[in-house]
Amino acid sequence: MFVLTQARALCIESVTLRNQCGDGHGNSHCPKRMEIYTAPAATGPWTSVVVLTSAQKKQQTFTAAPGAPLLTGFAQVVVHDTNGLTAQITSMSLQGTAWGPAA
Repeated sequence: MFVLTQARALCIESVTLRNQCGDGHGNSHCPKRMEIYTAPAATGPWTSVVVLTSAQKKQQTFTAAPGAPLLTGFAQVVVHDTNGLTAQITSMSLQGTAWGPAA
């Protein structure tokens, strides 16, 4: 779970994911299906922002659907499925086009 550091909301455009393994090396440690949620408080209520279906690659960028909910207050990344064992994610960055008003 992440706490957004600004008092406003992020209009998410894309998500870049970097795995520890992939590209033919340790593919069983790649996440398969993930979802990013947002909430105004750490206790929720949580709203789905984007669902990611990852290939077995070291780095990928996913585009959020136009009109995706704004990230407000808190963001949570949930790994629903892996390509075998564990999800070894080394970094994830969220890119936004603009800061909008808080929801």
